[in-house]
Amino acid sequence: MPLGDRTPRCCWELERERVSGRGDLYQDLPILQHGGSGGIELPLKQEYTVPCPENFPFSSPSEWPKWKKRFERFREASGLVSKDEADQVNTLLYLMGEKAEDIFTSFKLDATTQKKYKDVVVKFDDHFVLKKNTLYERAKFNSRFQNQGESI
Repeated sequence: MPLGDRTPRCCWELERERVSGRGDLYQDLPILQHGGSGGIELPLKQEYTVPCPENFPFSSPSEWPKWKKRFERFREASGLVSKDEADQVNTLLYLMGEKAEDIFTSFKLDATTQKKYKDVVVKFDDHFVLKKNTLYERAKFNSRFQNQGESI
């Protein structure tokens, strides 16, 4: 059986191939005989699946940087990074969960920007990462009194 396009696949690609009847693509990997005393057999090209990250926990927006980093790793490992940017945006929204659609719609991006992965991620960064109010923080700091026993 020829190798064809046998790059690492993620869970949604495997499911699509299973449904389309190409699920046998991952059977019978060619084996390369490794020389030496043990005669170890190694696959010619190691195949693996990359599990999709869990949906984003919208109840904990502070988890966004951690979830985004996990998604970026998934994007690299699954080969999604080499796909069309519109596919990357769609995968991001799908894996985030249902609420992501509502938030994405609230950004009111034009049709071209909606398909640019980096622009969409920046919008989600702006949405989830809270900016500190400098005036409030300064006022809070200046109203602080030194307690007895505290050093300067």
